[in-house]
Amino acid sequence: MKSNDKFVSLLEEKIAAIKKDREWSGKYMLFEIMMAEERKAGREEGLETGRLHQLVEQCCRKLAKGQSAETIADALESDPEEIARIVEAAGHYAPDYDAEKICEELLEMKQKSET
Repeated sequence: MKSNDKFVSLLEEKIAAIKKDREWSGKYMLFEIMMAEERKAGREEGLETGRLHQLVEQCCRKLAKGQSAETIADALESDPEEIARIVEAAGHYAPDYDAEKICEELLEMKQKSET
């Protein structure tokens, strides 16, 4: 289908040329694969951050009631080392226990340890 509009005609010509270019096609497919991997990693990171935020909020509620890290780990059936890290970070924000700031601190610590 040919268009009378010069801009549309130019676009149609460029698209036809790109479709014929095998090298560009390969690069585009590689780009699509890379983007899919990035989206998957982003989803996984989001899920992990959400899980951490929920755990931090639960810990903060229990800390506000005066519970120890060991008691919290037992009650939440969670890794005692992870709960200890949360309790330590939460101590910087007592007695208000800002879950958002605690999560940010924990995520920063995790990034530093990974590099």
